[in-house]
Amino acid sequence: MPPRAGISVDGQTVRPEDVRAKSIGGGWVRTRCDGSSSAREPGSSVRRESLGGVDPDGGQVAARRLPCYKFSSGSQATCNFQARRMLRILGARGATLLLLAVLPGVADAQDTRVDAPLPHIVGQSVSASYEGWYPNPDGTRSLVFGYFNRNYEEYLDIPIGPNNRFEPGPADRGQPTHFFPRRQTGVFAVVVPADFGDQRLTWSVTANGETIAIPGHLEPGWEITALEEVTSGNTPPVLRFGGPDGTPRQGPLGVHSELTTTVSTPTPISVWAADDGVRKSRATQRPARFGLVWSKYRGAGTVTLDDTTPSIDERGSAITTATFSEAGEYVLRVLAWDDSGGQAAIMAGGFFCCWTNGYVTVRVNP
Repeated sequence: MPPRAGISVDGQTVRPEDVRAKSIGGGWVRTRCDGSSSAREPGSSVRRESLGGVDPDGGQVAARRLPCYKFSSGSQATCNFQARRMLRILGARGATLLLLAVLPGVADAQDTRVDAPLPHIVGQSVSASYEGWYPNPDGTRSLVFGYFNRNYEEYLDIPIGPNNRFEPGPADRGQPTHFFPRRQTGVFAVVVPADFGDQRLTWSVTANGETIAIPGHLEPGWEITALEEVTSGNTPPVLRFGGPDGTPRQGPLGVHSELTTTVSTPTPISVWAADDGVRKSRATQRPARFGLVWSKYRGAGTVTLDDTTPSIDERGSAITTATFSEAGEYVLRVLAWDDSGGQAAIMAGGFFCCWTNGYVTVRVNP
């Protein structure tokens, strides 16, 4: 949230008045400074407009307007663009609210516009996102990654190799090769040994000619409580393949299965899911939410899913049917989410709990 009235920023008093902002979730913004033609103006206003994206609550950015602020010094304020500073305020993970703090200074400051690139449907980069790490019962650690595809509509397929790799060590660490538009959180996890120490494991992605590399690490400030939400005791849904007696798994590291099929053959895929039913504290008047989402994760051809969000029956079983357009090896991902939140810009916000990943490797013969 923005600073409250009365807070001092770099020696300046923040008061509700002229600066407006909207929430952004990784999207581009445009800034404009008005009312700055004279040093005698009572203040200068900065307007920041959202150009799309996903807000911290999930969903598309709405016209949600935050309080207005003026940064003033004494009884007068000027618009000094040479001395401007960016005040970076971090909210929930994955969403950032920026306010432009206009500091007093030059008396004859000119009206200036500072533009950021407009959003694009296609042609933009993909950035890995390091979500944090959590300890495993055997003493190892799991590094959790997601990504941000800056395109609003372009789905990208980037095979494992020079353009989609981890380093040092094996390039393939289970990362996706099929990238959905916009922000996707907690998509997979990589296990590192207990003595990983201060090493780095870097995921590098090249898309549309731009390479972005993001390191994973075990810095204490990046530990997340992915297996239990500390304030409510909520735990991730349990996923099983192979029947109700299959091996249960919870959390981002997930559970894996395999199957074989042929091209153009509708192939049923079953998963068993259960949840503890813990609800958000503010949602005690409604039933706890719980669901599944299937998607393509890897593979060269087209995957057609007859139901990406199949219902879970009274036995805990959910079935979807997948059809593959060409031969090869594919991976499908199923996300099991609960009342902490589904797939969005900020999935399971707060303490990064609770969801579970499942992966099915499918070998498709001609």
